[in-house]
Amino acid sequence: PSDWSSDVCSSDLNAKLLMVGDSTTAGLYAPGPPSYTNTPSNVMSRILNKSLVQTNTNSVHGDSTRNNPANGFTTFDSRVGSVGFAAWNQTAFHTGGGNTFGNASTTTSLTFTPVEAFDTIDIYSLDNTGGYGQWTVNVDGGATLATVDNNGARAIRKTTVSCALSTHAINIQRNGVGGQVHIIGICCRNSAVKTVDIYNIGQGSATTADWTAVTGGIGELSSITAYAPDLTIIDLSINDRRLGLYTSTFATDLQTIVTTAKATGDVILCTPAPSSLSYSAYTTRSEERRVGKEC
Repeated sequence: PSDWSSDVCSSDLNAKLLMVGDSTTAGLYAPGPPSYTNTPSNVMSRILNKSLVQTNTNSVHGDSTRNNPANGFTTFDSRVGSVGFAAWNQTAFHTGGGNTFGNASTTTSLTFTPVEAFDTIDIYSLDNTGGYGQWTVNVDGGATLATVDNNGARAIRKTTVSCALSTHAINIQRNGVGGQVHIIGICCRNSAVKTVDIYNIGQGSATTADWTAVTGGIGELSSITAYAPDLTIIDLSINDRRLGLYTSTFATDLQTIVTTAKATGDVILCTPAPSSLSYSAYTTRSEERRVGKEC
């Protein structure tokens, strides 16, 4: 809504718009060649731009459906460097995007090169007592901007670093101290420009129950809390329907997600899209393409 965007963007902070959903949000089956540029979050960005609302989509989060043989993650999102990406396997954790970028054994860099200029980087990682290790971050292979130790109580940690305003290649490296490292999301912005920052944390094949599940003290709801969105757009139900879960359980789980998001902002629920009960990766593709075009 125009009043929401103008009120928030006139403050001292950027607005955060969080896109929550399944594969239709994650964007694997977006109209046209599968690419992050065709995801609903980028479509939303273009819609807001036409309404003279400045947006920022300089962010990346993990998702298993974008890491399959037919369409690897670095093909889907060319901003993520393919060199060394195999060392950062997308690990199944209940966090934003459904998967983390995880590295347990090498110091190979996870590289993210946003298109727009930025001077501020927010990195969300996963803490765990007595098991997780340290990582460093630099831009363009330069000096270390921060060293982060994820050995702590189970939680999502936000680390913010600054750099010169420009386009940069962000490099995150496990430094070999301690155990595995899990990066949930990398979000960049120009601190001098007030924008609506759009984060896509869609998760392929997700149901509402997946979004409310807690594994090892962490879950998707923890990501919503960590991002503290001003507005959350929720698009879930396709997988609940095809699995026969479209019952009172669906309503209960959806309400839990809504309540969590409303702790920091407003919520918009998308009208559920029809889905095929004889599901495969292709039987719903035409429906998802249709929904994407309508949006």
